[in-house]
Amino acid sequence: MWKNGFQNLYDQFPHYQAQDFEIVDYDLHSVDGENLFCGPCPSAEDLKNGRYICLVGAAQLLGRFHSDSFQHKLARKFNLPVLNLSVPAAGPEFALSPKLRPYLENAQLTIVQVMSGRSIGYDEYPGGWKTTDLTTGELRPREAVLRSIWETDVEKFGQVLRRWNDNYIRSYHALASAIPGPKMLLWVSPRRPGEWSAELATQTGNFGTFPRLVGEDTYAQISPLFDQSVEVVHDLLGTRFLSRFKGLPCPFVEPTGALSLSNRYYPPQSTQDQLLQAVAPVVETLLSQECLSQPVRTAILNTADRPFVFEMDEKGHLCFTTLSGKRPEKAFVNSLPKAGTYFLGEILSELGWRNSDIHMSPFSLTDYRGRSLDEKLSKARQLSYPIGFDASVQFLKPGQFSVGHIAFSGRNRKLLNNFKVLLAVRRWRDCLASFMYFEAKRIALDPQRFAAEKSAWVSGETPQEKFIG
Repeated sequence: MWKNGFQNLYDQFPHYQAQDFEIVDYDLHSVDGENLFCGPCPSAEDLKNGRYICLVGAAQLLGRFHSDSFQHKLARKFNLPVLNLSVPAAGPEFALSPKLRPYLENAQLTIVQVMSGRSIGYDEYPGGWKTTDLTTGELRPREAVLRSIWETDVEKFGQVLRRWNDNYIRSYHALASAIPGPKMLLWVSPRRPGEWSAELATQTGNFGTFPRLVGEDTYAQISPLFDQSVEVVHDLLGTRFLSRFKGLPCPFVEPTGALSLSNRYYPPQSTQDQLLQAVAPVVETLLSQECLSQPVRTAILNTADRPFVFEMDEKGHLCFTTLSGKRPEKAFVNSLPKAGTYFLGEILSELGWRNSDIHMSPFSLTDYRGRSLDEKLSKARQLSYPIGFDASVQFLKPGQFSVGHIAFSGRNRKLLNNFKVLLAVRRWRDCLASFMYFEAKRIALDPQRFAAEKSAWVSGETPQEKFIG
């Protein structure tokens, strides 16, 4: 039956469903048109609005063998859909594919598993479950290739392992950087990080239990990339399976077609509850409105030498101003400089929004609260603070708006997901001409704004000379 039926399905869709069909229905779906993921899938509306928790990992977070896995328990606990992007034998680079990356950018919270180090490889031994054995030219399981190197040349094995781990750490840097929202790192293993090391592997050929080839040194380098990290060490209890159709004992099918009656590798059902118990307090903190996200914490630290003045609303949340307009939404005016940004802002004020008087930029903001027009022109440098856009938008309240010049990206789209966004458009030539006159005014009021050679164009006698200068 395996060779004539499910083997073909497994070859086309390498997922556990083909092997575990009798035991569990994984409710498979696809969000990228290429891979199968465990369901249920969040609704299209929830995915668009960023109302979901995202899981990124391998079999342990996928919940192999369990119809009521960590994914389901997490969704019930927090009344939030869970998008589980975990797949068999995944490495940290898997979720960085162009079709999956938007789901990382839009998630309300992302939980990333510490995945196996054997899946990543490097340029000489590219990633994937199998890689080419350079001594024979054969395509072999990655771990078998690594063991062959250890058996024949221990010194080369040490060099390969170091490069392997360096690539693993770089991949986690890239993965963490791709997640703008709150993110948690989750260690799920029958061992602790310190119970395996590269030195142990070099001396004994022991690659460690899952996550293979990942020890305390590697874990210590990737955990600071996340807002929080949680370690769950579980037992390896033998689990026997029952048919979901007849309730009788049944096996699962190995990729070779062999039948297995019990599991002593993947986390048992008790671990699903253990995972929820361990992560729930951290998830609650990261999802809480009272929790300052990493960009906000960084922004406050960056202004420690020249504190930025926040106000505090009735719930104890920091904000630019406690005064709001009658409109229920937050709003943002985006534009090229001198495209009518503040003209459009005046229209918003007339429509019932309250101007926060904060001008937002990608890596800073300018605080114009309570300032006259002359002060805004002459003191722009002194009123600038190193609080980036990803932090500053979090201080706006419903009924308020801000303005700025922000480029489009998936990250910025997520940050403005619940905003009314207005785009001011003007001919580029007119923007440039207007900006020239605007800068001339600012330089006249603040001569130290630029070095002399950068403001020499102001001395041109005609507009044409100024423009060319």
